[in-house]
Amino acid sequence: MSIVQLGKLCRLHKRFDYVVMLNNKLYFSTNKTKLSKEQIIEKWRKEHPREEVQKEFEIVVPIDHLKFSYGTSGGPGGQNVNKVHTKVELRCELDSDQTKNWLPATIQSRLLLHYKNRINKNNEFVILSDTHRTQHENRLEVIAKFQEMIDKCCFGERKRITTDVPTEYKEQIKNKKRLEKYRKQKNQHRYD
Repeated sequence: MSIVQLGKLCRLHKRFDYVVMLNNKLYFSTNKTKLSKEQIIEKWRKEHPREEVQKEFEIVVPIDHLKFSYGTSGGPGGQNVNKVHTKVELRCELDSDQTKNWLPATIQSRLLLHYKNRINKNNEFVILSDTHRTQHENRLEVIAKFQEMIDKCCFGERKRITTDVPTEYKEQIKNKKRLEKYRKQKNQHRYD
């Protein structure tokens, strides 16, 4: 539900003081309850405790262990794109001794697992950026992307809580399938 839909809902139901959306569910505060937005959120958090995942490692990427190469970026932009080397390519060798000094083996294995499409045949982690017009901004973006990926790998695996699919959702799927079947049958032409 978007903010626009929430606004329309609030205009339709003036009896609600606050409408708060948490995990795609609406929580209302009426004149009788006299709850503020913060109290609604706090109440919801007490009802739905969340298990925090602790960060196992704190790693800062040393820039001197990374290899950068520059090239011309493609796409629209005229002569500037063809002449100026603004595209930045970051490479980090995962097998080298330098990398093993600052990147623990568990994080390396998680990088290999989660970002296997970014690793080439030489076992180098490769990230590209050509979104900005200057080489410096693209270089900063590539470093930030790499740091963000490593930070994501520093967190342990979150325990998944198995839940059942709601019956309303199952019925929505059935209705969609039924409508799709009807539409296909309607569009079939018989040539006798």
